[in-house]
Order: sequence, then C-alpha cells, then structure tokens
Amino acid sequence: MKSKLVILSIFIILNVRFTPAQTQIADCNRSTNYKEYKSLLPIGFCMPEGYWAVDVFEADINSDDKQDRLIKYYKKDWKCADTIFLAVFFRLNDTTFKYAKTFSNLYTPLVENYSNLSWLVENCTNEYMSTYAWENQMWLRFEKGVIIVPFAINEGNGFDFYFTYDTYRKNWYLTQQQRWYIQDNEYERKYLPDSKIEKVENGISINSFRIKDYLQPW
Repeated sequence: MKSKLVILSIFIILNVRFTPAQTQIADCNRSTNYKEYKSLLPIGFCMPEGYWAVDVFEADINSDDKQDRLIKYYKKDWKCADTIFLAVFFRLNDTTFKYAKTFSNLYTPLVENYSNLSWLVENCTNEYMSTYAWENQMWLRFEKGVIIVPFAINEGNGFDFYFTYDTYRKNWYLTQQQRWYIQDNEYERKYLPDSKIEKVENGISINSFRIKDYLQPW
C-alpha cells in the first residue's frame, strides 16, 4: 500500500510540474504567412497574439560553421510605424536550436504607402517621416559571421552597415560600411565605381544601432 501511495504522489507531482509547460506550448502563437514556414520554426519560438512570421532565413551568423535560423515577424494587422522583429536562434546540432536574441532596431517601420506623402502626413507622426523615405524590409543580408543592414540616410543615398560577430564578446559590432545611391525615379540601389567597403574602427554594437542616428536632412 505504501509503495502505491509513493507512486501516486510521484504521478501527481509530475502532472502538476508538466501541465503548465504543456499549456504554454498549446497557447504558443506560431502563425506564419506561408504554411511551409511552420516546419522551420525552432522549438520554443513564440510570438505575441496577432503576430505572424513572414520570413525564415538560414545563415552562419556567429561563425561556428552551423546554419543558424532567423525569423522575421510583425503584426498581421499593422498600422503606421509598427515594428518588424528579427528573432535569432543559434543552431546546436541538426535538429536543436538555442534562442539568442530578438532585434527590433534593424528594419524600417512598416508603412502602408511610402510614396503617398499626403497619406504619410495624415497617418504618421512627423518624428518618423524621414525614416519612411526608403524601406529596407527586403534588403537585409546574412553572411558567415555578418549581419548586413542597408539603410537610406537621406532621399537618395545610403549605407550598407556590416555588423560582424565577435566570438569573445558574443555580439555583433559595426566593422565596415559601404555607400550607395538611388537614381531619380528608380528604386534599385547602385554603387559608385569607387564605392569601396570602408573599415569602421571601434564600431558600435548591433544593439546600439539606431537608424535615426544616421539620418541626414533632405
């Protein structure tokens, strides 16, 4: 009888301990805009209600020769100036990932219509007007040990900012930048023939990067 009570007690303890975790997994929002992305979301990745994942990338961004996974997500029903997030998971082995961090400062804010000035004035605050001159949502790149963030600093010019992973400090730091421009009535970026990648000494961490800090008057 005593052994049965011990077994029952263990069962109750285990049931109480694991029920909240199971509930949390069941309530986890893992919505995606394409169904094929669902199988790519790492275990443990969850978003607030009302958000969905819109892109999943793979790249070795911490230089350990393993393909990490990055998930871009934002609100389904977004308004002017809503944030785009980028969640980073480091790959441990073929099937396991470890959460690293989530960035909220690498993409320009979501805007319904960048080219409609009257819409911007009516729906967006003046503080953010200049950030809407050019959107970078489709231009971020991920290479081995590097996150590349392109951004227009004024109406027709911008930089590619190269943030390189420091294995000692366990973070990305600005190490290089390259200038580019956009011709009138065009959207595609172009590089000048002499536009070389410039080294940046003692660059800021990727956490300290703020797009608005680089804006220049039109």
